[in-house]
Amino acid sequence: MLALRPVRPFRGEPDGRDRGILIHRILEAFARGHVPGEDRAAALARLAAATDRVLAEAAPWPAARLFWRAQLLRAADLLFDLAARHGGVPVLVEAGGQQPIGDTGVTLRGRPDRIDLRPDGRLWLFDYKSGRAPERGERVEVDNQLLLLAAMADLGAFGDFGPEPVAGAAYVGLSAGDKRPPTAPAALAQVWSDLEVLVVRMADPAAGYTAWRSGASGTQNRDFAHLSRFGEWRTAQPARPEDVE
Repeated sequence: MLALRPVRPFRGEPDGRDRGILIHRILEAFARGHVPGEDRAAALARLAAATDRVLAEAAPWPAARLFWRAQLLRAADLLFDLAARHGGVPVLVEAGGQQPIGDTGVTLRGRPDRIDLRPDGRLWLFDYKSGRAPERGERVEVDNQLLLLAAMADLGAFGDFGPEPVAGAAYVGLSAGDKRPPTAPAALAQVWSDLEVLVVRMADPAAGYTAWRSGASGTQNRDFAHLSRFGEWRTAQPARPEDVE
């Protein structure tokens, strides 16, 4: 809401953010170069070439470059098998979409890493994670970004191929395999309905904005958590709206 951005060190060391950006660039290039009927050896060779090209262009850290290359190529079989398992072909890669949220006047915008179209006309969404993928409970209760993207796809928010049913979605963790949230029609309808309820509540002037809505691990270590002065009250205490002059 305040449009603040953390100030990065002038000459910092490579971090998780740098790794995530580069790995997404590599996988975007890999998906865009998809060849129908491509065998495993050709796909892995193409992934290695994309990896070397992007890292040479954008990773000026020799040690990090070697480490990230090894990590990505270790996950190459996972990337190939996951795509081959459902038999789809990439139709959208890093392409944004938008969907109005009911009658709230609010529009949700999103950019999935990749959407594949299966032979049966259903969609499959991928969200690449260079770090930790959400655990079972987090995928629905806390970190439901992929579910919302799937709901948007189900409503026809992406591309010109109209609303299509979603067959599945997967967080692809390069170090921990794939983790799939429930994408049955009822699950997608529920997460979209929950979002609409949340937006309506947030628009109510009588509803206060809590500093920390979830107790998920890591929330307290985000860049701007200290600005809310969290820690000066207990999480068990209910939020109390207060006029500030």
